[in-house]
Amino acid sequence: MTINTPKNDGGAAFPESASGPYQNGEIVPGRPGMSLRDWFAGQAMQSENIIFAIMVSSGKIALPTNWNKDVAKGAYEIADAMLAERKRL
Repeated sequence: MTINTPKNDGGAAFPESASGPYQNGEIVPGRPGMSLRDWFAGQAMQSENIIFAIMVSSGKIALPTNWNKDVAKGAYEIADAMLAERKRL
């Protein structure tokens, strides 16, 4: 039996603070924003897409059928490595 443990998402990358408007005298809570893991993955994916684009345009490679899934998977692997290193420091 495998127990799934949640991934370390690094917390909120761009949280919004809880400030007005007020409803019935209560503060409306802010929004947590995207996770740091998602932010890191998005940044990693941009660089991987640039590398792919350069290689394809130069005629050195042809993209495999599922290249986009491979890029997304790789981006999250990079994000996970960044979070692990961040925690280690």
